[in-house]
Amino acid sequence: MQAEYGRSRGNGFIIVPSETLSSPVREHISKNYDVLDKLSDIKESLSNAADACSSYAKAASKKQIHKVFSLSAVICSLLIIFNIFTFATGIYGTDSRIASAKDRDDFFSALKEAKAVAASYGIYNFDVSFSTSPVLSLRSEVCSEDELRDKILLSSGLFVDGCSLYIGNNKIFDAESYDTAHTAVNEYISSYSMNGSATLSEQPEYRKCVIPKTMVSGKDKCVEKLKTSDNINVVSIVNATSVKVVPYETRTENDSTMFVGETVTVTEGTNGNMQISEETVYKNGKAQSVRISSEKITAKPVARVVRVGTKYKKVLESGLFYPLEGILSSPFGSRWGSVHEGIDIAVEEGTPVKAAECGTVSRVSENAGGYGKLIQIDHGYGVETVYAHLSEIQVSEGQSVSAGSVIGLSGNTGRSTGPHLHFEITSGGTPIDPLKYLN
Repeated sequence: MQAEYGRSRGNGFIIVPSETLSSPVREHISKNYDVLDKLSDIKESLSNAADACSSYAKAASKKQIHKVFSLSAVICSLLIIFNIFTFATGIYGTDSRIASAKDRDDFFSALKEAKAVAASYGIYNFDVSFSTSPVLSLRSEVCSEDELRDKILLSSGLFVDGCSLYIGNNKIFDAESYDTAHTAVNEYISSYSMNGSATLSEQPEYRKCVIPKTMVSGKDKCVEKLKTSDNINVVSIVNATSVKVVPYETRTENDSTMFVGETVTVTEGTNGNMQISEETVYKNGKAQSVRISSEKITAKPVARVVRVGTKYKKVLESGLFYPLEGILSSPFGSRWGSVHEGIDIAVEEGTPVKAAECGTVSRVSENAGGYGKLIQIDHGYGVETVYAHLSEIQVSEGQSVSAGSVIGLSGNTGRSTGPHLHFEITSGGTPIDPLKYLN
């Protein structure tokens, strides 16, 4: 900026641009010189008056002392005024004053910073005319260099007052105002709020700033920038309560008056209820973790009580039942140069196989060599039955079974020439002919 220097008085100065100043500015500068002249005279007069009052007070009689106090009050008031006001440098645009500076150096320093800020945004045609004049200004109105820089930028018409949102040291957007920035943040939070309660993962910082008009974002643009930023997330904590069924347990009581496999329900079971409180943490609408905060039984389950028999039948005396109906394809005894230790009953594969009498499953095998899939039941008194070549096993070891209950399906596993059931009865570990004991 090229300028001409005009007259100066006291500690003030005027910088006049080479182009002609407007009439209002010239008139204002002229008036300021008159004010400065008068203020200087007033200050000198007040100083002399204060000295005179001091001398006069010492010599004054008691009757005139109230006059001294009145004059002192006036002097103190004037001194207070001088503490509130100060001589400063007024910075003028084309038609009005835009700021008050401490001195000319502060103004030129601020102007240099303003041009540097404009250049950082790619604005190199920052050419604005200013004039300066000494003024009497409130001390509170004298701007710092940073404040001067911002006022110079705003006076150019290329910049506006705005608000930047920062997360840590990362700037997210430049909004047109604090209200716009705050509204955008609230809208972004609401978009991911799971139950009306949500916060940002980090505390946002709103910074007032001067921004080029072309870079200011409206609310919708600010929300879009928030959603595409990796530096800001919405965290929601949702507390929910649910009811879980607590299954009843089954308690058994042995009864020696009942045969093995026989059961009687003494008490029917009833499921209970448990109230569960869960805390789910969501980030941007997606569940991140679930924590059970409390569990409370609201209805206790009632156990099912079953009486089970423990008495074994003397099956060799009372006889056993056929495990299934079919064609006897191979009897007990000598066969192909060896002893066939049971009987074979030919049936279609998948035919249900039943327990020949009540007892306890003593063995289950998915591959018992030539027997294939096999089940063995203990009937007490050293008597056991064997069911082989099965296609499927439907009981487990230690399970009590009643006479006629389905324990598996017939098949063709192991060494077998076709689908059938191999059935054995052993007494004391020795195979005996089943046909002599089957009813």
